[in-house]
Amino acid sequence: MLVLSAQAGKLSQRIGPRLPMTVGPIVAGIGLAALSLVQPGTTYLSTFLPAIVVFALGLALTVSPLTATVLAAAPVEHAGLASAVNNAVARAAA
Repeated sequence: MLVLSAQAGKLSQRIGPRLPMTVGPIVAGIGLAALSLVQPGTTYLSTFLPAIVVFALGLALTVSPLTATVLAAAPVEHAGLASAVNNAVARAAA
């Protein structure tokens, strides 16, 4: 996610946030579904790692455009408050 978030933000600036925020949760869901295939005896490299990479790609496609869109919607005089609320909600959801 650390590597892909900046690129997802740039992509959403070019094409708008709607497509990444639609595709991102779908990709994350595919990653979560792939995690259900992890069974005792499966290897990390063949099962767990690919699922986590797909899940992280979906999160990267979702989080960066979402944050940018939410903060851009707030008036300039409330930018600090909007950022604080966004961080608080993210921490509470975690």
